[in-house]
Amino acid sequence: MRRLFTILIAVLVLYAIYHDLTEGSVSLPEKTTEEPAVPASTSPNVNIPFKEKTVKPGDTVLSIVEKNSSGPLPVSISKVISDFQKLNEGVKPEEIQIGKAYKFPKYKKAD
Repeated sequence: MRRLFTILIAVLVLYAIYHDLTEGSVSLPEKTTEEPAVPASTSPNVNIPFKEKTVKPGDTVLSIVEKNSSGPLPVSISKVISDFQKLNEGVKPEEIQIGKAYKFPKYKKAD
């Protein structure tokens, strides 16, 4: 009787492992299609010089604009944010995603 019980437990454990590996025990959300890249703004009323750049891990809008300016920002942070949103059709700076390309405003140094 003990041997039969041990065999039944072993079969149950093997079935549980098989089921977990093939179908999984936790339901995952439905996979959605990948979001399209942020479309470039082509509206003629936006006349801000920009540089298009793909976001890397650790990048922020301000850090990218500072790198493009080669130093501290020559304009206010609120101007950078509003220009970024105009160039990218209302995308907020905190919503940028790694691996996607965005237009970042380019400023000349104030002499």
